[in-house]
Amino acid sequence: MTGQASLWLDRALAVVSGAVMLVFALAYVTQPPVPGDVAAALTLAGVVVAHAVLAVRSTHPRVAVVVAAVGGAVAAACGFEAPVVALPLALYSLAVTSVDVWWPVGLAVGAVALVTVARLVGTRGDGGGNLAVRDAAIVLAAVAVGAWARAHRRAGRQAVELDVARRIAEERLALSRELHDLAAGALTATAVQAGAAAHLSATAPETARAMIVEVAEQSRAAMSRLRSIAAALRTGDLPSPHPVAPTVDALVELYRRAGLVVHGSWASAAGDQPGPVAVRLVVQEALTNVLRHAGTVDVDLSVEEADGAWRVRVANPVREAGAVADHRGGLGLVGLRERVTAVGGTLAYGRRDGRFELTAVVPMAGAAR
Repeated sequence: MTGQASLWLDRALAVVSGAVMLVFALAYVTQPPVPGDVAAALTLAGVVVAHAVLAVRSTHPRVAVVVAAVGGAVAAACGFEAPVVALPLALYSLAVTSVDVWWPVGLAVGAVALVTVARLVGTRGDGGGNLAVRDAAIVLAAVAVGAWARAHRRAGRQAVELDVARRIAEERLALSRELHDLAAGALTATAVQAGAAAHLSATAPETARAMIVEVAEQSRAAMSRLRSIAAALRTGDLPSPHPVAPTVDALVELYRRAGLVVHGSWASAAGDQPGPVAVRLVVQEALTNVLRHAGTVDVDLSVEEADGAWRVRVANPVREAGAVADHRGGLGLVGLRERVTAVGGTLAYGRRDGRFELTAVVPMAGAAR
């Protein structure tokens, strides 16, 4: 509720509650036994003042509690036995807005004590204790409800803050994945191709020239992707993850040019749907890891369509020196598993009989969750 709306609600509450209690007060001062003129005037004044201050209960809750307690006590001391409605309403606002519980509890205890004395004076001890107990119960209930409402609101705010923090963490994770794909995918292949072109420049200049052209194209694509990620940092709209090639065939050709010897058979997995994109990301990450950790070795690749799913398998020889640590660590495979899981698939990888093997199952109807 906005501040303006809350202000108008307080004013309406002051008018309505004041009017209702004023009717009871008028009935008290006009029906036998009729109190004296001074008592009648003080009763009406106390009721009017106690409820008029509700107009500021949201902006000045402590003032509202004190004035409502004094006005109610004046009316009670004159023999008016109706409950002081303004007091619990003001205490509720104080309990809701206070940062701690001491102010509402302290003012509630003081208000109950003041009204209790006024009840005993107004009734001359005849039934005043029962009225005081009733007033105390109403006041304490108002404080308890207000404290519960404050805790509920605080829990709601904390839930919103946690959700915002979670979204920020997810965006940062997505951004780190994009940067990893850019660096470990296109840039790794580019670096290997550039090195191979330099090696072949003397013996096979035409081949070297073609590889340099490919390096230039890959560099432009990487720069375009980097610009989109930089723009996402400003706008908050992260680009969707996407492989560096539109089909598995194009990915294989890219890594063959980088020096890998890729054997096997594979489906193209073309398209921008979450399923085929995830398949190409699996192949891209696997071949990139082979280049980074095993070098230009023979790779067995299989991408099959069976039982409504793509089944991917990539296997390569493992170098003994540091290969196991390299393959088991890193954010790439962790992020890849999360992406495959997001479309309802599974990913597994590990060393077996001197070879590193990565397998994935991606549903053809996979959709990002």
